[in-house]
Amino acid sequence: MLAPNPSQHLESEFPPLGNPLSTIQTYRILLYFAAERFPVEDKDIIYVANADLDEMQKFFGLIGTLTAPAITGVVVRNATQ
Repeated sequence: MLAPNPSQHLESEFPPLGNPLSTIQTYRILLYFAAERFPVEDKDIIYVANADLDEMQKFFGLIGTLTAPAITGVVVRNATQ
């Protein structure tokens, strides 16, 4: 039994946002919830992929999260002087 394509259903319910990055993140989140309802039957094969660059992206995301407050503080201080 084939399940309906969850992305087609989600695209019709949730129009894209203006920012392409937020649109991608929104669809990722929505597809995650759609995947939870996806039926899995006995002897189905589930493939999970992890891209090589994903770990580097996580690292740079962590660096950005840690340094953003300091950079914002410097910018605000320089703007108020």
